[in-house]
Amino acid sequence: MLVFRSTTGLASWEVRLVVSTGNWTLQTLTSSLDLAWIGTVDSSASLRSQGDAADVAAAWRFIEQLLPLFDQGALGDLGKDTPTLSHVESMYAKELLASVRDGAPARPRKFIDNQSKALVSQLAARVGRFGGKRRNYIALGSGFFESGTVSDRVPGVLEKIVANLSNAGHLTPRANVAIVVSPEACQSVATSAAAIQAKGWKIVPAVSPAHLGENPIASLHGKFIFSAMWNDKDKRGNSSCKHAWLYLGSGNLTKPGFLSPAGASGNLEAGVIVGIEGMIWRDIKEALPFDPLSGHELSPEDVAGGDPMEEKPDAFIAAPVSIFTSEQISPSGDCWLTPQGTCDQYFHVRSDAGLIIEASHGRFLWHGSLPREVCVVWAGSRTALIPVVDEKGRIAAVPLGRMEIEDVLSQIELFPAGWIVDDPSPDPWVGNDVGGNATTPSPATSASYPIRQAMVLVESIAERQCALSSAEWPGWCVRLGTALLQARGTNVAVYCKMLGINVLSPLRQSPFRPEHSWEPGSNKIYEAMLSEVEQAWGLSGLPSIEADTNAL
Repeated sequence: MLVFRSTTGLASWEVRLVVSTGNWTLQTLTSSLDLAWIGTVDSSASLRSQGDAADVAAAWRFIEQLLPLFDQGALGDLGKDTPTLSHVESMYAKELLASVRDGAPARPRKFIDNQSKALVSQLAARVGRFGGKRRNYIALGSGFFESGTVSDRVPGVLEKIVANLSNAGHLTPRANVAIVVSPEACQSVATSAAAIQAKGWKIVPAVSPAHLGENPIASLHGKFIFSAMWNDKDKRGNSSCKHAWLYLGSGNLTKPGFLSPAGASGNLEAGVIVGIEGMIWRDIKEALPFDPLSGHELSPEDVAGGDPMEEKPDAFIAAPVSIFTSEQISPSGDCWLTPQGTCDQYFHVRSDAGLIIEASHGRFLWHGSLPREVCVVWAGSRTALIPVVDEKGRIAAVPLGRMEIEDVLSQIELFPAGWIVDDPSPDPWVGNDVGGNATTPSPATSASYPIRQAMVLVESIAERQCALSSAEWPGWCVRLGTALLQARGTNVAVYCKMLGINVLSPLRQSPFRPEHSWEPGSNKIYEAMLSEVEQAWGLSGLPSIEADTNAL
């Protein structure tokens, strides 16, 4: 599920639902044939007029039920007065998806899952929505078929799928059945190849579409079922695929993947069943991993069972903690690292030098500059690298680079588009720190110039933020505060401190901020951000402009 928003505000947005047969593995990206379907809704029209709205809503309900099973600590507020950018963006996405969920029409949907019913039991009813015609062609492909040692009968899962569709009136009694396989590893299809042929079905090889390049991929990982009306007289494939439909999803054509609901005997699976219009038969090979016109049929001697699906040990064991927050306690960078969430399991942190750091009152003292990630050790020898959140809520971040006032003004104008440029240098503030090493403005510098820049900055902030909606406010506070902190060593900040006036004080007044910013939650975020910036600029405790209008 991908959520996009306009670079000019939150009013324009788009949500894309991607249903894929692939895994989150390198193999899916580089060496296997997989399939994907994309559904889209956006702000250009009402949800009721958008055909994929019901699918996006259903998929979000599916994901919502799974989220509590996962550690979402990195997306939380992490106990800070100013929310982290990850938390702000996560909340925006969840609120938008909830509005789609609640506003989508209750029309028949393409998205399916097996939380309550097996995929096979939903297939016939969903196909019925694409018309009551019997199709005379069906192709079934899978990355893995059921394991089998029985050679005198067709694999049970395939037989049941075809029988269910035929009994429901969606397949003719003598339909052409093609089983699409990776010839070197097709499990029970290889074992039962003779029985499959005796039944009049075909075993055909998976093929790589031409648009994937000169080095074809032959390893089928995609799971799909395709069915349509086949014209026996059309040898060139120019006729349309009438009454065509397609299933693709995560479920292999096995008992746990397709015949069982999620639970003790079934995997958790999801997919889509879609109607296909406007496709002709010779174009199938560019959309799906097989060629119905090739005439290439595999014999029992051409296929092999391959290795069975091995029971692998857990590839990854979650560490007792998923994220650390940080609190700097010395100019050298020494900091407290505090694990987020609750954990009853003992663990310690290992320093870059390999030294053991034990917890002290629930947190760990780290010496040296703030790390992007730290090594956690638990259960004897298990280790994991855990990201660290800096004081601005950035996860595993490099130090922030310096910004001049002109840069801040540009970022204000761009909001909510790109923001925050990281600087990989170890300490971008050496020689520029307001705390004592800052560069003193040259005597030749016009005294009015830094003040004029400061006033332009305040006016620009006020103008931009007064036009923001309440939904944009948390993200604005996070990003504005970060940019102003990056400008803490500029001549403007240094001169204003020397002048002894808090030039940012007008930003706390009503004419300089939107009305919704006075709501308790919004005001708390804003005030905390301004206080942090004033402290960094050395303006805390100085008279406000309102208190001494003659100071300039």
